[in-house]
This record gives sequence, structure tokens and C-alpha cells, in this order.
Amino acid sequence: MSKPKIAIYDFTDCEGCEVKLVSIKEKLLDLEKRFNIVNWRLGQERFEDGPYDITIIEGTPV
Repeated sequence: MSKPKIAIYDFTDCEGCEVKLVSIKEKLLDLEKRFNIVNWRLGQERFEDGPYDITIIEGTPV
């Protein structure tokens, strides 16, 4: 069975919460054992198109 796909999007934020995710590398690596983070601008150079199983939206969609 494949791991669930996660996409992380930032809209109208200061990116502080996303930078915090990058700073807790050990926990992020543990997350990658159970999920595939396939779309995250701050954490990747390549992206996968959806559909995604989980989408995290940081900031306010306007």
C-alpha cells in the first residue's frame, strides 16, 4: 500500500509556521516515513500534481 500524499500550501502568511516545520528536521523525517510530502514550496524543488490525500493550507485563502 502506498503512503498517503501530503501537499502544503502557503497563501497569505509570513511563512513563520513553515520555517518552524523546517527547523524541526527530526520530526519531519519521521513524518516522511509514514507519508509522502509531494508538494511543499519551502521543502522541495520538484512537485507532484494532485490529487492529494491531505492538504495543509497555511495562511488565509482570499
